[in-house]
Amino acid sequence: MPPLEEQITEITRMVFDTVLDLDAVPADGSSPFAGAAGMLAGAVRITGAFEGVVTVACSSQLASHAAAILFDVPDGAATESDTRDALSDVVSITGGNLKPLVPGPSTLSLPLVAAGSAAPQLVDARLLGRVRFDCMGQPVEVALLERTPC
Repeated sequence: MPPLEEQITEITRMVFDTVLDLDAVPADGSSPFAGAAGMLAGAVRITGAFEGVVTVACSSQLASHAAAILFDVPDGAATESDTRDALSDVVSITGGNLKPLVPGPSTLSLPLVAAGSAAPQLVDARLLGRVRFDCMGQPVEVALLERTPC
């Protein structure tokens, strides 16, 4: 695994463990991708000396479970808004922890969350690192992309 992907793995595992008390285990490349049906994707842009985006995609089911944990409601009781807010929190925390890995100074945007093929995209970007995880039998994908000059 390349060094950047090792750092993405370490940071993602730390975020899932400390924020959600869940274990995110690196998975093989066959797990579903961000645009697959039943997936939600969140993104935060990094702007400044580095221009890019951090994305976190997971199944709607896992995002709902994360919402139940974060908002202290029974499993299945989280609203769609709660689910999106939970994924927004996870992508913001993940992005904030990945930001020191890129040239600075730079800032994070507010997160955006969308379902499946409507997931936030960065046009003209190059993938710097992507790691897929399994968390509670559900897929998770974290990626760091850099905007390429036009």
